[in-house]
Amino acid sequence: MDAKKKQQLFEKNRRIIEMVIERAKRDFPDDIALIGLTGSFRTGDFHEKSDLDLIIVNNTQKGWEISACFILDDVGYDIYCTPWETRINDQANLDSPMVSGLVDLKILYVAKPEYIDKFNSYRNRALEKLAKPIGKDCIERARKLIAT
Repeated sequence: MDAKKKQQLFEKNRRIIEMVIERAKRDFPDDIALIGLTGSFRTGDFHEKSDLDLIIVNNTQKGWEISACFILDDVGYDIYCTPWETRINDQANLDSPMVSGLVDLKILYVAKPEYIDKFNSYRNRALEKLAKPIGKDCIERARKLIAT
């Protein structure tokens, strides 16, 4: 992909991210805790049809209202939310194969300082578990994930 096309993709995603953050600030100041970037645009391993993977952590049921799906320039976008208690907690406990979404998440917006502290406690829990040697618990978690 040439440099001009890359720049266009970054600019398009920057605008989408700005719109999502502005809507979170305006319409969901107490309902959305943070917004982060994961996936191919986080790692730099993207192509012309890559979507934008945003993780929106919500505090309340109302936070789900920011969710949206749309197609722009032949690319499907999913703006989706997750509460702390499910996906984030599962990743922190290594009960999800998507733990990299937690440990590698690039934080783009935080509504209040205590939310970054809360997020970092989940991230640190995952990193501590990942740093331990592979043992019986790790093998058991892997078996469960393979079986599902």
